[in-house]
Amino acid sequence: MAEFPNLGKHCQFTNCFSLDFLPFDCDLCKKTFCLKHRQVTDHDCNDFYTLNSSATEERTPFVCCEQLKCSFEGCYNRELVEIRCEHCKMNFCLLHRHQHDHSCRLLSNTNVLHESKTAVLVKQILESKVTTGERKRCSQGKKSAKTSSLVNLLKIKMKAQGDQSVPEIERIYLLVEFCNADKGNVTTKSFFFSNLWTVGKIIDRLASIEKLGNENNKSNAKKLLLYRSDSCDPFCVNSTLIELVAAGVLQNGDTVALRYEPQLKQYENI
Repeated sequence: MAEFPNLGKHCQFTNCFSLDFLPFDCDLCKKTFCLKHRQVTDHDCNDFYTLNSSATEERTPFVCCEQLKCSFEGCYNRELVEIRCEHCKMNFCLLHRHQHDHSCRLLSNTNVLHESKTAVLVKQILESKVTTGERKRCSQGKKSAKTSSLVNLLKIKMKAQGDQSVPEIERIYLLVEFCNADKGNVTTKSFFFSNLWTVGKIIDRLASIEKLGNENNKSNAKKLLLYRSDSCDPFCVNSTLIELVAAGVLQNGDTVALRYEPQLKQYENI
């Protein structure tokens, strides 16, 4: 390691002196140790003994720690706090603290009681889920419909065209269906309009963009009308988008249809 002569520190434990690149500093004796000797019990910390020594001056190392050793056969883990099994009263580490983990000799005597408590708990959970399940399904249905509408709106926004001078706060995004009677097909395009525009202005703008014949100013000509895609009643040409949205007739992201219809007697009063 000539390239990094100052990298890492040597363990200060007697007869170790291992070079550790991520050394540990003992909070008590302030010495540096490797991974193997980082615990106070591993490097025989004098300051730890001083804090935990008894009234006598005779040193009895690891008496406290011996009491905290795991009682499970073959396990040498130690814990800083006592973890006793409430059944066999023996001390274990975190890994073996449960009855089935340390093969508790009293496990067979308490297993039936343990299973009965678990069965009651599971039954209570299942019963609570039966009553809350229907409410969750209803709320999930509403959430899914709202999410679907939001996704459709985002898709429309990605491809929408319109007057760029319209402020973003005023924009209403719509998916417009164009019915081609000659070809017998329907095409859809995304647009945005100002919520202050009337339906009549929107019809004129769409007809101009798509080069459709627009004779709405002639009394005996077929009218170019704007509908909801799922409705047979056209929007009133004098209504603004903001009025339609406030009335709940139209929403941002809805699909509308532009098509020709014969003149209607009550066209202006729709």
